[in-house]
Amino acid sequence: MSGRPTTRTSRPTAGSPTARFAAASVAELSEKDWQRQVVELARLVGWQHVYHTHDSRRSAHGFPDLALVRERLILVELKRETTRPTDAQTDWLTALAAAGAEVYLWRPSDLDEIGQILAGRVPLRWRWSDAAWTPRSLWTPDGHRHDQSAATAAQPQRSPAP
Repeated sequence: MSGRPTTRTSRPTAGSPTARFAAASVAELSEKDWQRQVVELARLVGWQHVYHTHDSRRSAHGFPDLALVRERLILVELKRETTRPTDAQTDWLTALAAAGAEVYLWRPSDLDEIGQILAGRVPLRWRWSDAAWTPRSLWTPDGHRHDQSAATAAQPQRSPAP
């Protein structure tokens, strides 16, 4: 064993809000289709205010793909499984996280976690409090996803209770 933490991705259970989206192949999913799935899931679990800039040529380069509003504001950058955020996207995500925003970088393999976040079924630790669970897809003020942060790389991540 390499000593590196492993990331366990599980298939959503039949009764979960993400089950109907799990059929798409992670490797074949385009970013446009991935975005459509996330928006549909968000609306399915009650996020009626979902914003995406349709013509980003006249918008600030790197601003997150989605803004979701319900009882809180979530800003999300969506990426295919193997693509990395641009420098401009990293700058925006980091600045927003440092300002206290709830910011994520979501990939198709994060689907079950996304369902938990959007459904509001777990106490989140996105403002670095003592809550029970910090999502691995959370963007941190140090410029990384939580699961890529040097501070958390050596620590096992607790999963939320079902």
